[in-house]
Amino acid sequence: MQKSGGAMYRYRLSKYNPEYRDEFGGYENNEWTSISDVGKSFDGVILNFEEYMRSEDAYVKSVNIIMDYCKVTALKVTYIEKRGALSAHEYHLPTFPKNLYDLKTTALYKGVKKGTVLTGWRVDRVIRLLLREELYLHLESYPPNKKEQSLKVFVGFDYLMGIHTNINLRHLEEKLLDIGMYLE
Repeated sequence: MQKSGGAMYRYRLSKYNPEYRDEFGGYENNEWTSISDVGKSFDGVILNFEEYMRSEDAYVKSVNIIMDYCKVTALKVTYIEKRGALSAHEYHLPTFPKNLYDLKTTALYKGVKKGTVLTGWRVDRVIRLLLREELYLHLESYPPNKKEQSLKVFVGFDYLMGIHTNINLRHLEEKLLDIGMYLE
């Protein structure tokens, strides 16, 4: 966690145990970092789709926990890059479901743009699209109100999620750890 000027807290949220970071913040364990790693071996263990989904579910649940704690009910897309067409065609392993993206997710992907306001299941689906590297975008609390809590969510490389907020989230560490997520 890093606090910047203007009373903003900056967190890194991930499945990676910080005990395995070196002095420069690099992660030393051999771990998967993408949905494209499903079917590959990491330290002798093959990542299957079910295990991948457990982690993805934990990220989605973490965002919901943080939104609830910050009293944020909607997130607005403030920056967006799309990969192009959804890449479900790239995943042909027998462990993947036949239809990785349902009609709602496909329609959401096609329709999301800068300025789109997301609530409920739409937030969950967009987080999944971020984690699957289909989208790169920034989400910010909506409506913006400087007197209220602010929240910014984004996913960077290697399955790392950034959380910026004017609220100290340290009270959530145990709750997040219970679902396998680390708040740094």
